[in-house]
Amino acid sequence: MFFSGDKRLCFGGTIALRWRNKALATRLWGTDSAGNTRECIHALPGTRGFDIPIAEIRTLLGWNPNLTQEGTPLASNPRQIHQS
Repeated sequence: MFFSGDKRLCFGGTIALRWRNKALATRLWGTDSAGNTRECIHALPGTRGFDIPIAEIRTLLGWNPNLTQEGTPLASNPRQIHQS
């Protein structure tokens, strides 16, 4: 899983465990105006920081430069993500 901000890849790690817990997510992150929260929680061991422009990643992987991905896409081939 990777995290980005300001058009840069900044942090990442391998997902070791993923689960849903609405009560814990609400306590950690609160809710939006409709009462929803991001209830999927991920355990990421062995994380590390990066400082790589997203445009560089998109070019290297052949991703569509105009799309933005949120959430956790499930694809057997990472190249399937962001295809034009």
